[in-house]
Amino acid sequence: FIPSQSYLGDYTGEVITPNVARNLLETPKSPINYILAVREHSIRGELLTVINATSMGNEYRYMNHSCSPNVVLLVAREESAVPRVSCWTSRDVEGGEELCFSYGEGTGGVMCCCGAGVLCRGELPFEVF
Repeated sequence: FIPSQSYLGDYTGEVITPNVARNLLETPKSPINYILAVREHSIRGELLTVINATSMGNEYRYMNHSCSPNVVLLVAREESAVPRVSCWTSRDVEGGEELCFSYGEGTGGVMCCCGAGVLCRGELPFEVF
């Protein structure tokens, strides 16, 4: 059992440019990737940071998508050019329940199998940055 609003850990990996990420997604060596695009909005506009956890990430890269997630990713900057992406439970999580977060908005043409019933959007979110 993990109570709601519990800190789980940080999503980590190598910070790469959007161009490098696009190249990795267009010419995959494997159908699996662990690329996370973090969009931050401020008075100065939007800032995009891309984290590739494929070879340098931790266990949080294995979290799957759900249209009804039990984990949220919170982004903060602590005197660094690289944001800290921390994973927090958004509700109580029962023992044996899979930890999952929403991959974002939009659809990418790949069928979603999250099992969220009527809350499922039917397709995995995907956005080319």
